[in-house]
Amino acid sequence: MTKRPTHGRGGRTSRGAARPPTQRELFRRAARDLGVSAADYERADILAQIAELLRRHTAIGRMLAFKGGAVMTLVDRSPRLSADLDAVVVTGGAVHDRQVRAALLAELGGRRLVTDVGIVNPGRQSLQYPFIKARSFSGLGDVNIRLEVSWREPPLLPTETIEVRIPRDVRLAAAAPRLIRLPVLARIERVAEKMRAFLERGLDRDAFDLHYQAGPLSSDDRTVLRGLIRRKLLKSELPEGCDLKAQFTTALAGAKRTWPRGLVIVAEPPAWADVERTVVATYEPLLQRRLRRSE
Repeated sequence: MTKRPTHGRGGRTSRGAARPPTQRELFRRAARDLGVSAADYERADILAQIAELLRRHTAIGRMLAFKGGAVMTLVDRSPRLSADLDAVVVTGGAVHDRQVRAALLAELGGRRLVTDVGIVNPGRQSLQYPFIKARSFSGLGDVNIRLEVSWREPPLLPTETIEVRIPRDVRLAAAAPRLIRLPVLARIERVAEKMRAFLERGLDRDAFDLHYQAGPLSSDDRTVLRGLIRRKLLKSELPEGCDLKAQFTTALAGAKRTWPRGLVIVAEPPAWADVERTVVATYEPLLQRRLRRSE
């Protein structure tokens, strides 16, 4: 009778043959090699599954599309890691907390991904969930994420449907990776929203995102982007008559002060001088002089 090998310590069987690493071990190793925490590294894959849970809900699933930093990581392959998932209601109608909770607490693959939804901060046209806890791939405890569902403005362009592979790095898949189809805001509209966010808050992570997105922009893209930025700024928090060129300079100064401390990134961040030069050359010419909502 042949004795079946048993796994010993140190990743080897009792006969000395190396066993394949588990998915938990693969995620931990990848995070360690890249110099980030396991929670930061695996959060993008978790956010994709959170988006899938929302899309599966019968009442609100077809109303939603996704945007923001998580989409940049999953779709645009940005090296910056985001802790947020931003969902927009494409119909412009409201959603309710009970619907979002039901979606998040549904089972995925036979078990719950979300262990605790936490509190909700309701706004006039949004729901914010700052303390969602989800199961980790690495097995190192729950991962904290933030979710916002907003219906303050529907998309200006048709959404795009993309396929996301989970895990996003196929080398981390202990079994065959799974594909998720998600609707996202069109890339050029996501860039316009990022420009609005940069002008409003002047964060270094927004400057990085604009720098990262500048390379793929064609001349036609920039023509479309000019009009989109103007339309997005009409819904901004900036005051009427704001000098947008001066605001752009102020935002650059704010981003420079914290660069690159506000980034969680799996690559060497570019030098600030390169970021500033690219952002100024690409986006400043697209701004009108002053914000006029009455025109």
